[in-house]
Amino acid sequence: MNTGIKADLVLQNGSVYTVDKQCHRAKAVAVRDKVIAYVGDTEGVQEFIGPNTEVIDLAGKMLLPGFIDSHAHASATINEDDSVMLYHLDSKEAYVSAVKSFAEIHPEIEVIYGNGWNNEAFPPQGPLKEDLDAVVTDRPVSLMSNDGHSSWAKYLGRERAEKEYPLKSFQDAGVTLACASDYPVQVPSPPLLAIQLGITRCIPGETDPNEILGPDERISLEDMIAGYTINGAYANFVENETGSIEVGKKADMVVLDRNLFDIPETEIADTNVLMTLFEGKANYRDAAL
Repeated sequence: MNTGIKADLVLQNGSVYTVDKQCHRAKAVAVRDKVIAYVGDTEGVQEFIGPNTEVIDLAGKMLLPGFIDSHAHASATINEDDSVMLYHLDSKEAYVSAVKSFAEIHPEIEVIYGNGWNNEAFPPQGPLKEDLDAVVTDRPVSLMSNDGHSSWAKYLGRERAEKEYPLKSFQDAGVTLACASDYPVQVPSPPLLAIQLGITRCIPGETDPNEILGPDERISLEDMIAGYTINGAYANFVENETGSIEVGKKADMVVLDRNLFDIPETEIADTNVLMTLFEGKANYRDAAL
């Protein structure tokens, strides 16, 4: 019940998926002093609106708890200026060309390090040192794969990929699934793409059912959302402060341009983030909102 103190922010007429224990749905949220003061219907939130309250009409857009990346190597960012980044490339030729260019630009670097090549870009015998010898003759080159577990001379293929991230098996064993990018293992690392991959276990655009990696390890949309919200909070020991949209918790939330439950699972990665709120303050807001 409102005590008469008005909210700083009200988001109404939305599709609110709270990710609380009952996974309640709502239409409106009020924020006061950095925390959530109300979760419910649009009619009930009206008493929280005062002359200084910012009111956002979500017009059916989705409101979720803020996404939490539960495991990342932020310190890896400092290496990007003095090593060759291969994450955005997808072929042996592109990798070798990038190494060649980096070596030409940085003759002062005695050992060339790099990260991000993909196992699946190579045949079963794996990448060959001869490919690097052909473009860099005067110093060593050491390149780590995008999973952070293989060097250029070792190969991790489809069989391994099918066994990676056994989400359903972990879930069935009672493990709390907290999702993460493992940055810089995955670059870029948008949570919505990861959510789609956890549900489909195939790359976006793939239509061949034979290309699904470990189909028995697929989990639901509800499970993947929890993995990037409340379970991530649990992994960081802050599940009582954030991770779900509940009265008394920090107002950490994200607005999406569509309801994930109303679209095909193959379109989740195409969803746009329109606003991110941290403790009730917008640190990103799209002009469309």
